[in-house]
Amino acid sequence: MESEKERTQTLKKFRNYRKSLKASEAELLEKLQNFQRDKKGSENSSEESENDLKPLNPDDAGQVYIISQLNVARAMPEVLDQHITMLEEGEDLDRVLVSFEYHVYKVKKDVYSDMGDWEVLLKFIPEDRKFQIQRDPKGPGDLILKELIWIKDYEKGLKGMGFDRI
Repeated sequence: MESEKERTQTLKKFRNYRKSLKASEAELLEKLQNFQRDKKGSENSSEESENDLKPLNPDDAGQVYIISQLNVARAMPEVLDQHITMLEEGEDLDRVLVSFEYHVYKVKKDVYSDMGDWEVLLKFIPEDRKFQIQRDPKGPGDLILKELIWIKDYEKGLKGMGFDRI
């Protein structure tokens, strides 16, 4: 049985996370601009449509990771708002948390959906290296792989619960 204190703490965490996403979006945009300037004046190394950025060079791990994180930061406030409302309306805390995790999965799955080469690479990485990537990623390539590993692990969990169509 949940306590009101747990609900209040969760609401506070969701609201703080929402605030931090706004700050991280600005920070990521600045990193992207600096990254593009550092690439010897290739100012147009990403393509922006409405709310979705796409790298023009999918082989550039740094650019791919920054843009992916920026897209996650732009998509998550809506998810957070939905779950904050659920909590404020008295929805069961455990149900809200399960729903939130699933929606985070959907956002990341969508953002990282065009990473075919990275997913192929992931198939050839030994388990001990995957474990190392998850514990201590060394750069943007490892960070991309860490996100893909999380997505794959979440999907395995869903399949283990009987959700075959993901």
